[in-house]
Amino acid sequence: MAVEGGMKCVKFLLYVLLLAFCACAVGLIAVGVGAQLVLSQTIIQGATPGSLLPVVIIAVGVFLFLVAFVGCCGACKENYCLMITLPSFCLLSCWWRWPQPLLAMCLEIR
Repeated sequence: MAVEGGMKCVKFLLYVLLLAFCACAVGLIAVGVGAQLVLSQTIIQGATPGSLLPVVIIAVGVFLFLVAFVGCCGACKENYCLMITLPSFCLLSCWWRWPQPLLAMCLEIR
């Protein structure tokens, strides 16, 4: 089913927005990997609460990339299943509460 008129514009805007989210997610992954490399060179001791933060940043970046990629593919191919999966991932990320205590533990200053 091909879209026409205003829906073509909406499809294009959604695609561009999700492509920007993909780029941001790749940026988060790069920042997390860079921070992990710097911490691995400076901290020789065991795991500290601050050393877990780059792993969390990488995990968030990977999750955002997967969500944005599913949305991009759904918008580009006009696939109903992928377009339903996108808001499902968004709802899952809103209801998922475990990152809050994990981030609080990582950012705890001793």
